[in-house]
Amino acid sequence: MTQTANNYGKVLYDISISKEEIEQTAKLIKEEPRLLEILQDPTIGKTKKYKIIDRIFDGKMASFLKLLCKYGRIGQLADAFTAYHEYYDKQHGILRGQVYYVNPLEKAEKEQIVQFLKEKFSCENVLLEEERDEALLGGYLLKAGGIEYDFSYEGRLRQMEKKLTGRWTL
Repeated sequence: MTQTANNYGKVLYDISISKEEIEQTAKLIKEEPRLLEILQDPTIGKTKKYKIIDRIFDGKMASFLKLLCKYGRIGQLADAFTAYHEYYDKQHGILRGQVYYVNPLEKAEKEQIVQFLKEKFSCENVLLEEERDEALLGGYLLKAGGIEYDFSYEGRLRQMEKKLTGRWTL
């Protein structure tokens, strides 16, 4: 993600566009990709693009989209939305993570993972996405805050292999 997209994400947060409005806009653009193509098309004038934006969007979101069109940055809209969500989470003490497992985690395990992440990253809330991954053999793999914690059987086997082979090398 570019610094420009990060800046636009922060602008979205600073001008108080609601999270719901951003999600609705992202959903609309995902469902109607032609809209983004039209807004990116250099052969279509800004005036026509602004009219299209005004017909579909209101208030601050319309102004924001016009700004992106004006500077030829509408192609960074998805990245700006991603940056907004990251900035929003940071401002509200939310950490997002993914946990990959073979067998569904017990409630106590989930609570232990959440507590571990809260302490590790000094955050108030942890939102975990859970996904099944048969390749792990057992245990789980946790990704959060740009760090990967491998508590899977496969990962532990790799660690044991490294220790064993490392002892025999000169």
